[in-house]
Amino acid sequence: MKSTQDLNSHRPGISSDNVTLTTPQKQDLDGIAGATLEAGPQSAAAPVVLPKSLALKQLIGAAVTLLVLFWANTSWIMGKMYKQADHAHRLHILAIDLDGGPIGSSLLSTTALLSGTHGQPTYVNTPYDSSSDETYDSIYNRVRTGGSIWGAIIANPSASNNLSAALSSNATTYDPTSALTIIYNEARFRTVEISLIYSNLLSAAGATGAAYQRTHGVATISSLAANTNTSATSIAAALQPVSYTVSNINPFGFSSSVLLNTVMFVFPPLSQFFIVMATNGILAGAGAYAHWSLKSNLLIRAVLGTAYPCLIGLSWAGWVYTWKDGADLGAGQYFLSWLTIWLYASINFWVIDGTCAVLEMRWMPFFVITAIITQVSAVLSPMELASNFYRIEYLLPSHHIWGILMTIFGNGAANELKVNLTVAVLMLPVAASWGLWGNWRRWTKVSAAVAAGRA
Repeated sequence: MKSTQDLNSHRPGISSDNVTLTTPQKQDLDGIAGATLEAGPQSAAAPVVLPKSLALKQLIGAAVTLLVLFWANTSWIMGKMYKQADHAHRLHILAIDLDGGPIGSSLLSTTALLSGTHGQPTYVNTPYDSSSDETYDSIYNRVRTGGSIWGAIIANPSASNNLSAALSSNATTYDPTSALTIIYNEARFRTVEISLIYSNLLSAAGATGAAYQRTHGVATISSLAANTNTSATSIAAALQPVSYTVSNINPFGFSSSVLLNTVMFVFPPLSQFFIVMATNGILAGAGAYAHWSLKSNLLIRAVLGTAYPCLIGLSWAGWVYTWKDGADLGAGQYFLSWLTIWLYASINFWVIDGTCAVLEMRWMPFFVITAIITQVSAVLSPMELASNFYRIEYLLPSHHIWGILMTIFGNGAANELKVNLTVAVLMLPVAASWGLWGNWRRWTKVSAAVAAGRA
């Protein structure tokens, strides 16, 4: 090893005669010199610096690409909600006459006029039939089952007879709310039930009362005016002959319910994206892809892809039940909600993990943002209220997961588990296969590159 004197002798204008170093300085310099000479000649590659013009072009390109991304996603989700009133006729409401009198006929004539007009659902009218076995309970169950039926309005049995008795007898009391019954299920797409079903049912009930007054009310009031013995009950019945009673199958109007099929569907996929990013960074830093076995890599993914979605499912259900605001949601519904979101988060974990393994990192934000927006769009409103193009959302897990959750929150109402649960469960092995294949592909490529570097 050469000393500091040897180094100084090779530097022009500097010699050991005119430089005085302390002992520690000499030791430090000797160490640096020894390390330099032992390492041998090195070629330090200069960092690549982009020209300013190229950097500006790339910046503009990135800005334009992001703008296109947000335009596309915004167009998708706004298009799902565009002109929903034009498609309201695809929703069906039962209008059934169990009365057989003037009130029942007023109901059917009113709903026939309203049916399918702009912003109105289609009313499925059923005239009175004395031989029919249709009852309130059977109609209630038809609405509760869901499917294409979203609500019902009924002219109750003997409604006209009860009104007639109240008008003709001084001793009879009369409750106008016994004339009609409205049935709907608030837990099934609550915003749609309130805006297009419940509100239109109220309008139909009011219009039925007005129709009855036009056809029968004038004559009734005239006859009462000519009768000097008319009671207060008869006058009250004549002034308000028709009103309604509301039967809400599953009240679901707590304050945060509007968030369940909007913001709350962002957290499961977003949380999986972040845990996948963290896992990739940590494992890459540990050399897992280059030095660990394929079995170890896949085992870590399998454990993480099971445990972390489980925690997100517990958290999601906990958030709902912490802020349920007095809603009638029990322990069984909490447990089922947890399992459902666990399934949803697991599907998202494997899809994101597999995509991250095969897609360049710079494109991952584009994929994740699009995946989140399209999945939220799928749960905002029913397919019936959107353009037929959005039938593609049947392929998204969120559509089926929200269908399962509506059945859970509705205590079994709107039960389409035969389709929703089956499809969602089958999506999990498909997503897991994609994720495992992507990780196998990445591990194989990195291992091959390491082996080539050693050769």
